[in-house]
Amino acid sequence: MKHSFKKFIGFMILIAVLIGTLAACGEENAGMEKDNKRTAQAMDQYTSQVPVPQYSFPWVRYVVKQIMDAQQAGVSTFTYVYNPFLGIMRWSCNSLGYPIPGGTQMTSPDQVIDRNEGDVVVAQAEPSGVYPPETAAATMILCVDVEGRTFVRYEEDYVTTVPFPVQIIDGVEVPLEGYDPSFTIDTTKK
Repeated sequence: MKHSFKKFIGFMILIAVLIGTLAACGEENAGMEKDNKRTAQAMDQYTSQVPVPQYSFPWVRYVVKQIMDAQQAGVSTFTYVYNPFLGIMRWSCNSLGYPIPGGTQMTSPDQVIDRNEGDVVVAQAEPSGVYPPETAAATMILCVDVEGRTFVRYEEDYVTTVPFPVQIIDGVEVPLEGYDPSFTIDTTKK
């Protein structure tokens, strides 16, 4: 009989602990809900005081489109690779377009887990149809040799690509005289 009573007391303690735990979870969720509600109220207030701007002409978007058009067209560029530890240019090449981050993919690495519950995050492809990574330590460069053949250079050092040749003078990139940029951006439209 004493053994059954001990089991009963143990069972009652277990039930009390479970009820206490569930109550604490409810309090935590209620606290989170309060925080979320206050944050939403604050954001509503901030937005009414400082609304999101709306412009008659999207100038930045216009410039970005021109850059993407030049990239897609494979304009002539010049690419320079620097060693970040020595602070020197390691090599350079005539190139096509702008370098492609090493982790760029043709398909999205993300997927939809469940379309029926809540919001899901799905990567948005660039207009060029690829999915560049958020960060990348490597770059793929389309170099052009003296005979006009294109080859890919994989690089992990810092890469700079410009639409004109430069020379390094005292560690500073200086455009070579007598060369026009291979493309320019129209900044006059407003």
